[in-house]
Amino acid sequence: MQGHVGEVVEVCGSYALPDEAVASQGATRLMVPVYGVRFAASELWGAGDHSVTVDLWESYLEPEANP
Repeated sequence: MQGHVGEVVEVCGSYALPDEAVASQGATRLMVPVYGVRFAASELWGAGDHSVTVDLWESYLEPEANP
């Protein structure tokens, strides 16, 4: 989904960052906010009239360049 524009629709809380948990073999204390982000299917695949919502850690997101 990198490079695609979605809409934050839910704040899910803070959870251990999976990348950090794997690197530290599960001993992570780094808690990162997680957001439910909705994408239009057409934004992701170029077609479709439905949407897809995924939970993404804040560190995986970047602000829209020109809101």
